Amino acid sequence: MTERRPLPKTGHITAVHREIRNTVYRFRDEMLRIESELPQPSFEPGEASADTIQFFEKKSVSQMYSRALQVFAALTVEAFVNEYGYLRLGETDFEKLFKRQVPIAVKLTTILREVLDTFDEDAEIVNVVRSLATRRNRLVHPRPEMEGLMEDGELRKTTERLPPTDPKRALAAVREMDRVFELFNAIDPEATVHLM
Repeated sequence: MTERRPLPKTGHITAVHREIRNTVYRFRDEMLRIESELPQPSFEPGEASADTIQFFEKKSVSQMYSRALQVFAALTVEAFVNEYGYLRLGETDFEKLFKRQVPIAVKLTTILREVLDTFDEDAEIVNVVRSLATRRNRLVHPRPEMEGLMEDGELRKTTERLPPTDPKRALAAVREMDRVFELFNAIDPEATVHLM
């Protein structure tokens, strides 16, 4: 492995990712609290019971937190990668490299290649970042789910495109976010001291 580019001797970088990461943990805790308080719904014929109504109301709030967790976990990592790029490359070189928006996995690979002189784009950290980005993109760029009966009687249906909003998916996003930080620390512990 080649020697890393030196860190600035002095200076300060605002670690925005910390605040966003703390928000992720707050959202996670709130989602889990709500899930633990879900009443048992009753699906008996007739009017919906108070427990059933409360179940659907609370489940809706839990799903909102799940969506937010998946988006914010990816946002945390993206903020961290940008901060790392500024720290290791400096603003001028960072901005020159990324005049246009690029996917976060490409940005991560490019920065690490600049810093380390070589970096495998199939490394675990890149795959975890891709997974987070995919979760986020399905939420922020939703596609419609459609089903329609055509004049000739054919039923046309799109594939399911709306992302799952269950707690399991949200918790997986949090685990992926945490894994990125673990892996990054192994790659460049000298720099992560400045950012973590």
